[in-house]
Amino acid sequence: MQPGNIAIGIASQQPAFDKQGYFKWPVRFMLQSNALQDGWIIQRILAKTFTYAAQGVGTVGKFEVQSDIGEWKEQEAPTIEYWEAWKVKAGTQVIDHEGKMTDYDDEYEQSGTPKSRGIAGVQGWAKFYVGELPADFVKMNSATKAWAVRSTNARPAFWDDTTNATRHDLLLRWTPQSATCTTFAPNKSAYEL
Repeated sequence: MQPGNIAIGIASQQPAFDKQGYFKWPVRFMLQSNALQDGWIIQRILAKTFTYAAQGVGTVGKFEVQSDIGEWKEQEAPTIEYWEAWKVKAGTQVIDHEGKMTDYDDEYEQSGTPKSRGIAGVQGWAKFYVGELPADFVKMNSATKAWAVRSTNARPAFWDDTTNATRHDLLLRWTPQSATCTTFAPNKSAYEL
């Protein structure tokens, strides 16, 4: 795969979030000009959550947690990193959803935990590449939780880190009394409950 050298724009709405660590933030990607050949918007994801609650055993987003002297602890590897890909056909600027109607292209989401406090962050770097997607990008990849989107948790050989990438970030801080959600995509906004 080769860089497609077309910038990516991101359209988003205000994220939904609450005082239990829940968040949901749908976005749409769009190339800034038509693709000259078929390609892929590929996004590197880096996500981490720290959650603390007074009692109980349960899950926080994609992390299993267990009670230990009143604190919740993350699973062994609380940082998740993977790459996900969406097809863009030549002559277009938008993701090809194969005729399916969708409200968004990508969504950052985490379920919440009652009576908790914590911080969750998701960072994304999106770039456009042309060529054939490597075979290790698969749908329903349980190692990435990207589900319907082709993804891999192995760094692609063609990925040239985050240079010239479009950022797509979310940071949520919450307590039982309040929550603040900050997003960057590419205009920074902060929301509070």
